[in-house]
Amino acid sequence: MRKNFLRIILFVAGGLLLGASAFFALKEYSAALPESGKIAEALEAVIPGRPDGTLEERGSYSMPVYSYKGVNYSGILSCEQMGVTLPVLAEWDKRLAKTIPAKFSGSTWEGTLIIGGGSNVLGFITDLSEGDKVCFTDMNGTVFEYKVTKIRHTVSATPDKLSSKAAHLVLFTKLRQSSKYAVAELVMV
Repeated sequence: MRKNFLRIILFVAGGLLLGASAFFALKEYSAALPESGKIAEALEAVIPGRPDGTLEERGSYSMPVYSYKGVNYSGILSCEQMGVTLPVLAEWDKRLAKTIPAKFSGSTWEGTLIIGGGSNVLGFITDLSEGDKVCFTDMNGTVFEYKVTKIRHTVSATPDKLSSKAAHLVLFTKLRQSSKYAVAELVMV
């Protein structure tokens, strides 16, 4: 009888912990999106006209950066079919990347850009399908349009596990309640 009582107590406690975890994850998600939306709107306001992006030979492959409220941004990531418009940090910051996507490595101009972020902001990539379109607008207003070619999973977020010779843009996020990462590979259209 005592063992059953302890099992019930442990079961209820576990359920409460799971419920609390889900509550705080949703709270973090809902808090991150409005702030990201405000930042994206502020960045869009300073971006000049929007020429189409194509890979080209350049003297420098560095991406333009704009500082907003003391934080550097490299552009805006958008996915119309998912209703997503997000600012992208110019440099990787694991703490900030939980609420705002960040450039992990690479460059749009080289076709090697890798962007990562928390599941509360980039979790939509798990819902993408082959052929879905995603755009990246740099701070000069150049729009790079990509289409999804592959969604995969990996156990670590290292450049060698994330990069792909077949992709011009890679998006990644750590899956909730998992040690794996979802990775979307995209090519320029």
